[in-house]
Amino acid sequence: MEREESVKGGNATHGKEASIEIMKQALMLHPPVLRKLVAKVPLKDQTWTNILKHSFFKSDETKIPSLDHLISIYVERSYLVWRLPDLQKLLRDAATLVIETRQK
Repeated sequence: MEREESVKGGNATHGKEASIEIMKQALMLHPPVLRKLVAKVPLKDQTWTNILKHSFFKSDETKIPSLDHLISIYVERSYLVWRLPDLQKLLRDAATLVIETRQK
């Protein structure tokens, strides 16, 4: 039974790491989503201010009107989900990883 619990715990850890990695990839592909989500949710913690100061997350536009429109639709339709503390932590951890990756 202990072995089953440890395996389940290991899968949970792996699942969390995979989720953070996928979120990191999404933020690297679409950085303007973060600024728009932070504004819409709203997330006012000092951590978010520091993350948004990074040059990678400075812009809230992609310069591609159709993509900007899709991002706006996504944010408008999903911002309530991002009010959940666990998802905010996932987003914050992924954004921090993006910054660390960009600084290497």
